[in-house]
Amino acid sequence: MRLAFLVLVTFGAAGSAGCGPAGYLQQVQGRARQAVAEARQAGAERAAPYEYTAAVEYLKKAQEEGEHAEYRVAIELGRRSEDFAKRATALARQPGPAAAGGAPAGREDRRGEPPRDAPQRGEN
Repeated sequence: MRLAFLVLVTFGAAGSAGCGPAGYLQQVQGRARQAVAEARQAGAERAAPYEYTAAVEYLKKAQEEGEHAEYRVAIELGRRSEDFAKRATALARQPGPAAAGGAPAGREDRRGEPPRDAPQRGEN
């Protein structure tokens, strides 16, 4: 009887590892926070502002929900934060002008010159 109780308690604790304060700490304070820090270090604020901002805001909201003991909600928000931060990091690490904060392809460059394939004045 005592062995069965210990087995039940052990499996119950292992099954709830993804929920509650432990899951919150792992996801929000661990993985999501680290992913946002890596995105910032990769230059995602300039190279992927949408994804980076989403990651930061989801992280803030996850922390707020955790403070109110809404751990399931906080964990889900932490996952979203981590996903956006990873996308932002990947975009920031891509070679090319977009990663450096330059103009997207096909647009005027910073000197105001049109793309090479654009018609010149007087041409139709």
